[in-house]
Amino acid sequence: MLVGDLVRVIDELEKENYTYRLHPKHPAFDDGKDLTEYYKNVGFVKEQEEDEHNTYDGAEDFSRRKTLTLAQYERLKHLNAAIRLGKQQKTIPKALLTKALNDIELKRIVDLYNTPHHLEILYGDGMPEVLKDYADKVAKADFVYGQKEKLKPKTPRGWENQRRLREKAASLYESAIETLGETWTSADPKEQHEIQTWLDVYLEHDTFDNPDKAIVSEDGNVPRIRGTRSKLSDNDPNKSGLPKLSKVIKQKICVYTVLVEAAVELAFEFPEPEKSNQQSFNTGEISSKLKVLLDSLNKDNLF
Repeated sequence: MLVGDLVRVIDELEKENYTYRLHPKHPAFDDGKDLTEYYKNVGFVKEQEEDEHNTYDGAEDFSRRKTLTLAQYERLKHLNAAIRLGKQQKTIPKALLTKALNDIELKRIVDLYNTPHHLEILYGDGMPEVLKDYADKVAKADFVYGQKEKLKPKTPRGWENQRRLREKAASLYESAIETLGETWTSADPKEQHEIQTWLDVYLEHDTFDNPDKAIVSEDGNVPRIRGTRSKLSDNDPNKSGLPKLSKVIKQKICVYTVLVEAAVELAFEFPEPEKSNQQSFNTGEISSKLKVLLDSLNKDNLF
């Protein structure tokens, strides 16, 4: 079975569930900019960003296990069957998992699932109360703007109705921005951090005091709550991170990760760490440290 393919499935699921995607109008959207300060403000640290790129360069130090006991061989067949289903993101029957994994590994799936991802911590308590009034006003403005967009005027009266709706929507957007400004300037640092976490546009400390940084509210171009489904927000899954993380995707990631760890541990011999080196290999580190190994072997069937 090509375990490397399942590793790539895990990577894709993690990106789908946990990756921050910026609004295209975000000041940090340019890939050439240094985002260190921005990520620090929204809860990321440099170490977490770099961890995603950890690889193990000593793939040649690992060797294929030449012999397996009958019990190990039978277990490996069940692991392969589960991994094939995982590669296709199909449901893996519980009966198959209990044959493929031992009690410790089954418990590890539960432990991984119960360990909160840092984005779950950021979004776990839901939208801050201080933002709900702003969100409601934006929704009302979006409704009026949507009515304006639906009109296809062909008469002077029709054009007048469209103009009236446009002005009403602009007024509602302006009122929403004023509410956000009042909320932002009166919030303490902790509240400002929570507000920023939920917005798809980065607010600076003087955003609402400096005329040069005034937010233009025409045509619905206002800061949006992450996860907003309005077409006006351009806040679709390809452009902005979503606060509602999928528990189903997380469960898949946990199951697939433990399957990869178990299969690789069973199929390969691991070198003993040198006495001077305190680092040891454990099951929890296998999937990240063996990506290079798995990719290099991906051209051939491992088992």
